[in-house]
Amino acid sequence: MKFLHEIFDYLADYDIYRAFSNFNNRFEQFLRCSSLLFKIELDSLFNETFINYSQQVKFHNKHQIFSFNLCSGLYIDDFLSMFIIDSLLNRLESITLRCIKENTLILLLNNFIYLLRLFSLNIQAYDTLFNLISLPIATTSQQISTVKYLVIDHCCTSDHVAIILSYIPEILHLNFVHESSCNSNIEIILPITLSNLTYLSMDLTYLDYDE
Repeated sequence: MKFLHEIFDYLADYDIYRAFSNFNNRFEQFLRCSSLLFKIELDSLFNETFINYSQQVKFHNKHQIFSFNLCSGLYIDDFLSMFIIDSLLNRLESITLRCIKENTLILLLNNFIYLLRLFSLNIQAYDTLFNLISLPIATTSQQISTVKYLVIDHCCTSDHVAIILSYIPEILHLNFVHESSCNSNIEIILPITLSNLTYLSMDLTYLDYDE
């Protein structure tokens, strides 16, 4: 079955499921093999077949999920309602979220502490949805996530970034867009020590020379 691993690397997991899930018992067992990791992608496709695929992975292969790439803001809430973020996702290492709603993002950030292998987080949101005032600063070790790579492809204030960083103090790679013109009601936050940070990229917009 080693050659199947190599072939499956070139196929979307959803296509693998459609092609082989009901092929025969041998392939059914292979799809549940712990060495096979799933990369779940959700774009504009959220039909009955995809729902069945998601349910199948949820109940039988949750420990095999390697990454979530959720690109459709219309269906993220529906999809995540089937996937409770918990410690059973013990091999999940990467999450990409696009056009995500504020309440959904806050809920996920609070649940990331259960993902002990989550190293990469990519957030892309609408301007009006990235208002994290209701998200408190992490104050205990129980709130800390293991995320090492964070990309925020969205204009945000330094206050917003500081709040998120309080949940991921072990971060190595940080990339975000800073917009100083954004209004912020968050109180000034004390500097956060990021002793492991080795890469920092900031896209600065609307920044005055005296700032």
